[in-house]
Amino acid sequence: MKSTNNDVSRQCELVRAPSSALWRPEVDEVVRRGLEDIAVASEAKYFFSLGITAWNSRRYTEAVDLFQRCIACDSFHADAHFYLGLGYYRGVGVPAPDSVQAAKC
Repeated sequence: MKSTNNDVSRQCELVRAPSSALWRPEVDEVVRRGLEDIAVASEAKYFFSLGITAWNSRRYTEAVDLFQRCIACDSFHADAHFYLGLGYYRGVGVPAPDSVQAAKC
């Protein structure tokens, strides 16, 4: 038996469901959190790229500040931690020993 185009199209039709059947209250929360995560990730990427630009221009104090802001947005941003560590190694952004002692008293 030979199938016609009409038979095939009838077999492939989708069942339409009302849009309210697909909505659940928790979906809004998941979408909202996802959008927030995207915004935070792009903000972290923005601060990191500014930090790299400052670092390559040898403006280390500015770069350390930008890497700290990046980490405030995304605490798992490994590259920002790496460059922040390099900055600290160079002594940039690290509190002076006198101020550390004064803070302990």
